[in-house]
Amino acid sequence: MVSALSKSNHQELRIFFEPKSVAIVGASRTPGKIGNYILRNNLKLGYSGPIPHRLAIGPR
Repeated sequence: MVSALSKSNHQELRIFFEPKSVAIVGASRTPGKIGNYILRNNLKLGYSGPIPHRLAIGPR
């Protein structure tokens, strides 16, 4: 029973730490803005999944 519970927890955490895509609220193409910093750091730190344009949400 413990191993089944551990496997379930591992799968749940994997979904959180290995997302298929991400939404970055406040994304910006302007260097120096916090949204740009967050986007660049996600890529710099190894996020290799897609960041669809429609999920990079910035102010209009």
